[in-house]
This record gives sequence, C-alpha cells and structure tokens, in this order.
Amino acid sequence: RLEKLVLGHNKISVVPTKALWHLRDTLKELDLSGNPIKSFGAYSFFKMNKLRTVMLSQMLKLETIDEYAFGDLTSLDTITIQYMPRIRKLHPKAFYYQKNGTEHVIPISDFTWSFSILSALPEKLLDWDKLRFLSLEYNHWECDCNLAWIKNSTVERLAGDHMVCSSPLELRGVHLKQIHKEHLTCNKRSSSTQYKNPTQIGLMLGLMLLGIGGSMTTVAILVYWRQGWLCRRPDTSAYNQIERTSDTITISEDMEWDNKDVA
Repeated sequence: RLEKLVLGHNKISVVPTKALWHLRDTLKELDLSGNPIKSFGAYSFFKMNKLRTVMLSQMLKLETIDEYAFGDLTSLDTITIQYMPRIRKLHPKAFYYQKNGTEHVIPISDFTWSFSILSALPEKLLDWDKLRFLSLEYNHWECDCNLAWIKNSTVERLAGDHMVCSSPLELRGVHLKQIHKEHLTCNKRSSSTQYKNPTQIGLMLGLMLLGIGGSMTTVAILVYWRQGWLCRRPDTSAYNQIERTSDTITISEDMEWDNKDVA
C-alpha cells in the first residue's frame, strides 16, 4: 500500500497517468519536482482522488496550467508550486472539477505559489477563505486593477506582507499591503508618488540637488565674469604716478619719501 511516491528529477516530460492509475486507491503524496514537464492539461491526474499532497518544484520548463488541470484531485489539501521561470499561463479554473453538470473548486487549505514570473492571481482560482496557509513570495506581481480584489481579503491577511510589486515602475519594490486599493488601477497615466521606491526617491533628490548646485555655480561664474573679477589684470595706473628723483620718490602731491628712508 504505497502512500508516498517521489519521482523528482527523472526526466519525465508528461504526467505518468497510466503508472499512477495502479496507485489511485492508496497514493496520498506525490512529488514530480525537477521534471521537464511543459504543461498540465485538463485532468492530468486522472482518477487520483485519494491524493492529498502534491509537490511541483523546480519545474524549469513548465509554461501552462490549463483548465481542470487538477480536476481529478478532489481530495487535494496541500500543493506547492515553485521555481517556474517560464510559466506564462495559469487558468482561473485549474483547480476546478465538474460534478453532475456543476463546477466546483477543490477545497485546498495549504497553497504555495512562489519564485515564478506570474504577474496576476485569478480571483476565482481557489476558495481563499478555506486556506489556513498561503505563500505567494517572489513572483513578478503587476500591481494594477487585476490585484485590487486582494485588498481586505484573506489573501492579503495571509500573504500580503510578502507580495512585492514588480510593476508598474512607480510601485516597484512596494509591498502590496502598503498600497491603498484606489491606487491599484489599470490607467497607465496614473501614478502615485507616495509609493515611490526609496532608492528611486534618493536618486531623484540627488540629481535635483546636483542640478541646483551646478546652476548656482554657473550663475556665480557669470556674475564674476560680468563684474570683471575673473581673469582681471592688475591695475598699473597707480604705478604711473610714481616719479623718482635723486633724493625723493614722489607718489602723489601729498606723499613723498626720502631716498635715504627707502634705502
């Protein structure tokens, strides 16, 4: 009665559905980490309804997770998906299944999605209020109107401190929890300077001060130049008034020295 199966780093390019079929009644934990799987299509884990824990780490070639990809994992409680540098599509109904013509979402309580290029989180992906643990660290979050639903939600309470914006530029490096909902817009022209990255603010202030200092220096140089204080020749006119005689040196009509005093 095998309950845990680790198939990590085995160059598996597709989910081994047929092999897992024989373990459908006993298997509770599955690890497919490090395999070059490019996508999870609909019902990739066929009839594995006893499976409770799935680990998908270091999926370096994973690009898409389609609708109903985990649809047969109706008992799934914990899933870890991390280190996915190529992921570009996460379908909003990846964790849904159909029963009697009605769609249901799998009641996951422990969800990790981290270290990926995911920029948006579908609001209907999970029943977020059923979560007891949530990790959404180190993703490329685009903090716009598509993430506005997170404000004042279970997602913000559990993971808001660790969700850091990658874009737009004016919000880069800001924690989502620090941003007011009204600033999460999709208007490209609107920006909120109060959330500027401290590094950006420091750089801007430095450049401003440097510019002001340069301008003041230029003005001072121009003033000195206009007043003739720069590169000014010594005034020799005073020396022209000096007359030398054999006995005295006369500088002006009122001032004279005896040659003996000077010697």
